[in-house]
Formats: sequence, structure tokens, C-alpha cells
Amino acid sequence: MFKGLTLLTWSTPTAKNNKNFFPGAVLTGLATAVGTGVAAVIALSVYVLLSTAPGHHLSLVITLITFGSALLGGIVCGMLANKHGLVHGGVVGGVYGFLYVAMNVYWGVFAVEAALLQKILPLLALGSLGGVVGVNLPGKKKPRRTIKIRLGEPS
Repeated sequence: MFKGLTLLTWSTPTAKNNKNFFPGAVLTGLATAVGTGVAAVIALSVYVLLSTAPGHHLSLVITLITFGSALLGGIVCGMLANKHGLVHGGVVGGVYGFLYVAMNVYWGVFAVEAALLQKILPLLALGSLGGVVGVNLPGKKKPRRTIKIRLGEPS
């Protein structure tokens, strides 16, 4: 049933460029998660502003937007990392969850309590799931681009 599905593989770096953790992929996944969440909340705000729909269901919709953003960020991170999707996506989901909690506490929506902290675990799980999905998506894997900066040479 799960033949060919890569959840997590560990290997020791043998070559100079063979790393196990890619911060650039995590930052790109986190930017995707935050950008998607902000864009979806702005679209929801415009919808509520311009329509006559009742607003009693917005809490559930915002929660679904938050969860979907973490999942999408994990997918993008897993696609860029090409390996260790569980770890990379989990980092994206965990950092996104802590940003979510910090913003809620800062703006006074919630105090730090168990109900708010319980939202970190689903974001962590969805980010990890997205990382696994991103690593296992079919298609051509693009090589990682690197920028080489040489100091001391004329341009």
C-alpha cells in the first residue's frame, strides 16, 4: 500500500554539498504559509465587507485558513528540500504555529492558555504531512540553485 512512499530517510553527508537540513526551503515554506494565510484572510475580509452574509461562522473559516496555510507551506518546503519532508514540514508548521500564538497574544485575542497552545500541534502535524506530500509529489525535481560569491576578484 505504501510502496514507494518516502516518509523519512537519514543519511550521513558524504559530499561537501550533501546537507540534511535546508534553511532556505524552510524559509520559503514559511513565507508561503504566511503569505497564503494573509491573502486568504484579506479575501475573507473583503467578502464579509461586501456581502450580507452572517459572520457567525468566521472562526471556523479562519481556523481552516490557518490549517490550510500550514499544509501548503509544508508542501512547498518538502518540494524544495527533496528529502526529510517530515522534518522540514514539521519545522514550518511549528514555527507557523508559534507565530500564530504570538500574534494572538500580542493583539490580545487570547491569553496563553491550553486552548491556544493546542493549535500548535495540528499546525505541526499538518506541516509535517505537507512536507511528506511535497517530497513525494511526482514530477521533475529541480536542482537547488546556489549563489557563489567570490570576494577579492574584480567584477
